[in-house]
Amino acid sequence: MCRCIYLKGKVFSGIGEGRIYVGLYKDLIKSVLGIEPYPGTLNIALDNAYIAVAARLFKSEPHFIIKPPAPSLARGLVWKAYIGDVECFIVRPSVTIYSYDVIEIISDKMLREHLGLNDNSIVEIRIPLNVNDNC
Repeated sequence: MCRCIYLKGKVFSGIGEGRIYVGLYKDLIKSVLGIEPYPGTLNIALDNAYIAVAARLFKSEPHFIIKPPAPSLARGLVWKAYIGDVECFIVRPSVTIYSYDVIEIISDKMLREHLGLNDNSIVEIRIPLNVNDNC
């Protein structure tokens, strides 16, 4: 039986740094996660009820770790997740400007377009406790 953590929040536009970092880490993402990442992240501002859940998730063992491509960059802590039936990955840099109220998601798809999302769209994210589960 698949056990999952659930997070819920609203899509918002970031400041464009996700595109830069996904580009810098692209080859490592391909190597570790096995996907050709879309150049950018989907930003989710979590509903208040889910912030404590995200904090526990981010303090847990990640499913994957992406080593930095340069000494001045941070490691990426990664958890496999799903939005609807789309597999994606929550990426938490070991150094970030965001608190536990924001998550960043990468995928091989442009998630906004693929899922018909806009700023303020509500999304639910499922994170399997076991990386091999599909929730």
